[in-house]
Amino acid sequence: MFEKHPHIGSTAFERVDGGFVYYASAWSKGIPVSAAARDVYIYGPRSEWFEAILGQEATVPRRPYWATMRRLLTASLFGHDPAEPNV
Repeated sequence: MFEKHPHIGSTAFERVDGGFVYYASAWSKGIPVSAAARDVYIYGPRSEWFEAILGQEATVPRRPYWATMRRLLTASLFGHDPAEPNV
């Protein structure tokens, strides 16, 4: 989905112990996902992503709104996600 701009797609995730939490929006609760599911979201087809999260509940509390917006703005303007390690 984000082949040309993976840094934008990565802002929907926060790292947690051995995996990630997916946030559909800045206002939503998070859904724990694996690293493989995250890669499908960023690089794979949308249908595979929906299959990967099908039936999972949003159990993680919301993340701070303004911190999320700053991260997305930084990724959009500078072409990298500040929360991702430099590769």
